Amino acid sequence: MLSVSRISKRYEGAQRNALNEVSFEVQPGSICCIIGRNGAGKSTMMSAMVGLTPLSSGTVLFDGQSLPHSMALRRRVGFAAQQEALYPLLSGRENLEAFGRLAGVSRPVLLDRIDELACQLQIADLLNQQVRQLSGGERRRVHVAASLVGEVDLVILDEPTAGVDPHTRANVLDLARSVAARGAMVLYSTHYLHEVEQLDSNVVMLERGELIASGSVSSLLATHGSSTIEMGFPNSDIPGPAHWGSHWRGDTLVIDVQRPNEELPAILQEMGERLIYLRSLEVVEPTLDRVFLSLTGRAIEGDAALLGGE
Repeated sequence: MLSVSRISKRYEGAQRNALNEVSFEVQPGSICCIIGRNGAGKSTMMSAMVGLTPLSSGTVLFDGQSLPHSMALRRRVGFAAQQEALYPLLSGRENLEAFGRLAGVSRPVLLDRIDELACQLQIADLLNQQVRQLSGGERRRVHVAASLVGEVDLVILDEPTAGVDPHTRANVLDLARSVAARGAMVLYSTHYLHEVEQLDSNVVMLERGELIASGSVSSLLATHGSSTIEMGFPNSDIPGPAHWGSHWRGDTLVIDVQRPNEELPAILQEMGERLIYLRSLEVVEPTLDRVFLSLTGRAIEGDAALLGGE
């Protein structure tokens, strides 16, 4: 198990902590997604776990031992940072072999592992090319593969799908699922909230270095999410239903509901003759971006579907 307990980090000269007493746990065979805005502390936390950034306080325990301070434990961790760490003059295969040898993997096991990753990430045709000749998305796939060539029990992927095509994104998500399915732990930060929902993972939500919410996607949606019924009219002069909270967004009447399928018939009945002016009707279910907005009061980097990197 990975246990993160009250970790904090303050950079010299900073006015606030990059991380402030953040705590959570990751169980074997599970995926935990770290989400937050620019400057939330995601990358700081991930680099601290592998000893690249010293913590100001707190502990990161892996199987009961301090992960940042144990080389033996760190050999059991695969880490793909935001910035690609590949040798540009070597081929994709030579990079994977080099990282595998650094991880102490025997050659027969390493060759099998490279073939397996090449199939999962569809990089077989890239392995004999120099990394400098690959596109950004292709390099990203090789970069992710390099983090998994070792015999790892914890995989840390910091925005592994940034700037890649939808096909590559699907490959990476499938790979994360397969790694968790074999019993390893996956710590995954992402720009894309729909990825978190697709993975149906546990979530750690950060804002300005603070843990603001954590739990499964379903529990966060149930606890912090909200549903709305949105009705489009020619203008905002039409009164909304008296028994439900509502507000106008342009020419759209937004009605807050708890159980949309049950409440919709009563709302329509109360609206009565006003419905002759109705142009559109949509039931909007809660999403993670709406949860984040409700908890912070701010949209995410001007785009409710994306989370900025850090």
